[in-house]
Amino acid sequence: MVELFWNFFIKNYSLFFALILTLYLILNNKKPPLNWFIALFLFIFFNIVTILLLMKIQYQIWLHHPVSKYLLPPYTNISYFFLYTYHHIYKDFLWSLAGGAFVFLVILITNNLFKKTLYYPEEYIKIPILAVFLKFPFNFLFFVMGLFLIFLLHLVNLFKNREKVLEKISIKDYWVFLCLFFIILNMYVDFINPHLLVIRP
Repeated sequence: MVELFWNFFIKNYSLFFALILTLYLILNNKKPPLNWFIALFLFIFFNIVTILLLMKIQYQIWLHHPVSKYLLPPYTNISYFFLYTYHHIYKDFLWSLAGGAFVFLVILITNNLFKKTLYYPEEYIKIPILAVFLKFPFNFLFFVMGLFLIFLLHLVNLFKNREKVLEKISIKDYWVFLCLFFIILNMYVDFINPHLLVIRP
């Protein structure tokens, strides 16, 4: 049982750190954007350091294993090791970064299509950073769910104010709470996933 929880923690180290950062951002949600950029920098830095550490541990385990040592140079090309660690260690991080970039592009394109009436300026910063905190496809689901909530709020506002000029509706102060929900959901899904091992002999 202890090994199960340890492997779960190692597999989800980025989510645990993202959880801490998200709670910090909830407490400082209305502070200047600098806090958000600091949180993003810390998240990326923490992940890079942890990934390098896990790769080193994996390499050392294989190096001293009577069978796995043949998976390393000079017996096997080093590309095999990088391919293996990509799938087991740093794939989620790369896809998280790609997801954040994709969300930013979608925000940029859709907001221009609708003459900049969909998002507030601070959402250009908040939403992509929060998407980076989540693994794929949860970062994509997080964004879609946020858009769905905005759509529902627009419908409710439309029925309540049929004869009034509709104001811009946004969940700009609640994206961070939605991210917190998806971080917890992401952890739960990973916990019930039987393939939890990251470091393997």
